[in-house]
Amino acid sequence: MFDEGTLEIRGGGPLHDRDEHFQITQQAAGGYLLETQIVPLDQRYRCETRFEYDAAWLPQAVSAKVDSSEDSFSVEIRPAADHADIIVQRAAAAPDSRRVPFSPETLIDCEPTALTMWTMSKCYDRETGGVQTFPWIGRSLLRDLVLEDLQIPLECHGVDARGERFTFTETYPLPNGGSFTLKFELLLDEVGLLRSFSIDTGASRINGTRR
Repeated sequence: MFDEGTLEIRGGGPLHDRDEHFQITQQAAGGYLLETQIVPLDQRYRCETRFEYDAAWLPQAVSAKVDSSEDSFSVEIRPAADHADIIVQRAAAAPDSRRVPFSPETLIDCEPTALTMWTMSKCYDRETGGVQTFPWIGRSLLRDLVLEDLQIPLECHGVDARGERFTFTETYPLPNGGSFTLKFELLLDEVGLLRSFSIDTGASRINGTRR
């Protein structure tokens, strides 16, 4: 077992206050398998995700499923050299497939999974340092939303009393022509595992703490 634990995520309201149970195993071929089970405090849904990575922490395959009183479906993301197919399957319905641009260094997310953002720290070149940009795609399990061509600028601020510190921002457009920005902070322990994270939404602060 490479790592396992639970992230207690609080401060985001009923939809986002949740526990994320995870385990990471190293495979015989050198890659990694990240599995999560996510349940909000009010039990309104349950998500399970499975991310397969190579030895360099680049995603090779992703699958997920969500069950709630309002909707239940599964998601499969199949990356290829220059594209990825995002396939959503609901019972008694034809698969809904969408193709998005993809390159080998692209990372993959499935909201509300939080642990995937930690994988940027595994791909970050500490010798080069500074701000390094990581491309992302993904599919939300809570909303009918596909993420494509998101560029995240990650910066490492070194090690302090709390651990190794990373920050990044995500900016999204609004229908009125404006935008809003989320500010993230990741703290890693002495062996590079995620200790905690926080998200400043401007209106609230979401905190994720390892239990």
